[in-house]
Amino acid sequence: MAISTTRPSVSIEVLVIAKVRTGQLGRNVAQLSILPGTEAQEGERRALTAAELQALIDVSRDSRLVLIDLCGRNALRPAEPRGLRWLDLDLDSQELSVRGQQDRQNNRTEPKKAHNSARTIQLDKTTIDRLKAWREEQDDLRRRAGPAWQESGIVASTAFGTPVDRHSFARSMRLLCAKVGIDPPITPYELRHTAISMQADAGRSVWEIADWARTSEAMVSRIYRHRLRRVSTPATSARVAGVGSQFGSQGTSHGRFGGLSSLVEVSERLVGSPAFKGYTGRLSEATER
Repeated sequence: MAISTTRPSVSIEVLVIAKVRTGQLGRNVAQLSILPGTEAQEGERRALTAAELQALIDVSRDSRLVLIDLCGRNALRPAEPRGLRWLDLDLDSQELSVRGQQDRQNNRTEPKKAHNSARTIQLDKTTIDRLKAWREEQDDLRRRAGPAWQESGIVASTAFGTPVDRHSFARSMRLLCAKVGIDPPITPYELRHTAISMQADAGRSVWEIADWARTSEAMVSRIYRHRLRRVSTPATSARVAGVGSQFGSQGTSHGRFGGLSSLVEVSERLVGSPAFKGYTGRLSEATER
């Protein structure tokens, strides 16, 4: 008997989550395992540990602190916070809309080229407090600069209002890393690797992380996720989760899939559908033969 090779495009992970929610499985034992991740080899990208990131944050000031927070805790790509404008932020609702990024040539903010990379993310109180403090500092810099101030509406600006370019950010990262003893220094893009690795280390699923960081599941598993430690304990997981705690009750409600819960609901309907049952039935018959 020939079996169709066409099958529902839903991962095993999502199906297991659906089974747990419906009570057909007691728990998802895969969550008890340590995520393999990757260990950086010489010349490859890597991720900071929670302690290293905190040390970097402790010695950062002005717009550099904002950039490190948004990349290292919220997984923004470096060009995104450099091109972020105050009108893209709703500090009262604690939301950040990623609509553009800084152009590499003229340092101006341009719309995101990939439509699926534009997103709205929920920020935690720590990030919001840092943004509010920086806005007050920026207002003071504006008053002191007087006519020399160049208004751009950019969040991460210099002392004269101009955008912080990629070379300046990279240079600041090297100096800050040297100050806290991180050798070799990491690049701005490795801050995004750090945020994603910490969420994976805290037990977030690949689906959740990919939706939150607006990337693919394959990129999370093969590129972004690095092993931060060999042994995971509830205490260390809680500490790491506190470093980047943007998965709140609202979660990834603005993501590609409308949030993981919606995807699971779709999976539950799929698992109970006649088509899926027929497919699994034919597969079982073929296995028995």
